[in-house]
Amino acid sequence: MVGAAPVQPPSGDDELLDSYSRTVARVVEQVGPTVVNIRVHHANPAMQPGSESGGSGSGFVIAHARWSSP
Repeated sequence: MVGAAPVQPPSGDDELLDSYSRTVARVVEQVGPTVVNIRVHHANPAMQPGSESGGSGSGFVIAHARWSSP
């Protein structure tokens, strides 16, 4: 076939994992500061004394750059 690009052998798993690891590390560096842990604690007076309810989770802070602290 005239003008066909040479066929490259498939990348090894190590190369793919290294690329994946670099991507994950870059994403963590960029969004890590926006990750928050949320805990909710609620004491309900209608329930038995000492009864409490609540939960926890995580999320991201999404805001325009102009709102962030220097």
